[in-house]
Amino acid sequence: MPCKINLTGRTFGRFVVVEESPKTGRTVRRWCRCACGSMKAVAAANLQRGHTSSCGCLRREQLATRNRTHGRAGSPTHRTWKSLLTRCTNPKYPGYVKYGARGITVCERWRSFENFLADMGERPPGTTLDRIDNDGPYAPENCRWASLREQSLNKRSNRRVTLEGVTLTVLEWCERLGRKRATVYDRLRLGWPIERALSEPVRDSQS
Repeated sequence: MPCKINLTGRTFGRFVVVEESPKTGRTVRRWCRCACGSMKAVAAANLQRGHTSSCGCLRREQLATRNRTHGRAGSPTHRTWKSLLTRCTNPKYPGYVKYGARGITVCERWRSFENFLADMGERPPGTTLDRIDNDGPYAPENCRWASLREQSLNKRSNRRVTLEGVTLTVLEWCERLGRKRATVYDRLRLGWPIERALSEPVRDSQS
């Protein structure tokens, strides 16, 4: 039977071995005092192999330090930044096909949240990040905080129509003429000319 190694008094990471701990099954443990003052029974093998080096305080401090670097972890602005990086760089993301796969990129400066925050400021309530040129990158010169309505008017799929010298999106024409957008789009899908789709009154049978 191999000799038991005496670890009492030895230091492993933030731990100092104090004494043996009651054996649990086949696992040999040692009572250890962490640098933060807490006591913990740790498997001797994990101490010797470097698998356990603190009671958990080291991990908590590392996370706290990481969050303090910008103080915005979990904020709406930080979530927006993480989201734009993910949809442009992660092929496993469901929306990647509409962004990264389509050639939409994130400028090098915005790979850092601190730079993104400095350029855009905090996200105002009721807004999301909008690219002015829908085929352009996520970059300071091509982005703005915009309301959902402003974003809907800027979608690639938004059709622009010129009537009597005035060019507006279909949504804007519907608002100006008091038409239901769903009705107008249904008519367009049926092949109606845009002028008729916007101008013809809704019959009782039409939703």
